[in-house]
Amino acid sequence: MIKNNKKPIFLGVAAALALSTGFLVVGWFMQAGAVPQWYSPSKNAGSSQVNPYITHQLLPTVHNKVQYGEPFEVQIDQHGVNDMMAQYFKPVGVDGMMFENPAVAFKNDRLFLAGMVKRSGLDLIVTVIFHPRLLRDGKIALEMQDVIIGQSSAPFLKDDIRDALGRGVGNMFSSQDMSKMLVDMINSKPIDPAFNMAGYKVRITGIKITNGNMTVLMNPQEK
Repeated sequence: MIKNNKKPIFLGVAAALALSTGFLVVGWFMQAGAVPQWYSPSKNAGSSQVNPYITHQLLPTVHNKVQYGEPFEVQIDQHGVNDMMAQYFKPVGVDGMMFENPAVAFKNDRLFLAGMVKRSGLDLIVTVIFHPRLLRDGKIALEMQDVIIGQSSAPFLKDDIRDALGRGVGNMFSSQDMSKMLVDMINSKPIDPAFNMAGYKVRITGIKITNGNMTVLMNPQEK
């Protein structure tokens, strides 16, 4: 009599797949509770006052270099950006999800933006990875490459996080033009990176990101 061994083999394969899937799910949730080592939001309390990093360092540097009428570079420090975000960014809620305490890191040609997300009684650190790209027409686009919960990839949250960030950065500044530009960038819409200063039209011609710093290349042209 010939026995049919297909059923035991099938059950064994099914059990192995179920066990593997279970381990993957458990591992995903364990990693989702992790906190990125670099995540350390600034302790700067929220205020309507002008941020000193902007008024004492960033704007004076750009204003002084523009007046030479030659291409130049500006170094943007992630600590200064984090200090500014802690001062101006207000917690924002979207569909039962609260996003707060943002922090930025510059590394490996990418911009990492993380924050505390509170939803359904859970407090998790969500990181969004952006890749700034200079397009052929001179515009700049901020490509959202991934969303990570703790250390687990969660691309299914892209739309919710994009919405929350758009609302958050849109309320950071009183200038409607600045707010619209930031929201467009969060939504990966190409923007024309040009502004007027000291009688010049200044255009951003490049962005280089290294660990902790972002170098912005600018070219001023007389109007």
